Amino acid sequence: MIICVDIGNTNLYGGVFDKEKLLLQFRYPSTSSCTSDQLGVFFRNVLQENQLDPTEITAIAICSVLPSLNYSIRSAFIKYFAIDPLFLDATNIPELTIHCENPQEVGEYLIYS
Repeated sequence: MIICVDIGNTNLYGGVFDKEKLLLQFRYPSTSSCTSDQLGVFFRNVLQENQLDPTEITAIAICSVLPSLNYSIRSAFIKYFAIDPLFLDATNIPELTIHCENPQEVGEYLIYS
């Protein structure tokens, strides 16, 4: 199973997928004061409340427009899932050509939507 997270300015939105099947969706306020423990407990609880085993998570992908939260969410997934998440950006898909002067400045939500 894969956890996908979109970190927006107001909320974290996401879902858990088993191959192409969406198993559940979630939302959590995205404040820069969130600790890694708060986030880790939230993600584990969401899975367990939906009868999903956290140990079956094999990958985590994150898009973020809130860099101040990236450290906490990465730490949460490392501590609570033993997985270093992949932060998606313009450099993750080499065969994707973005026609602009600085592709790193293009928002991840535009690239991956």
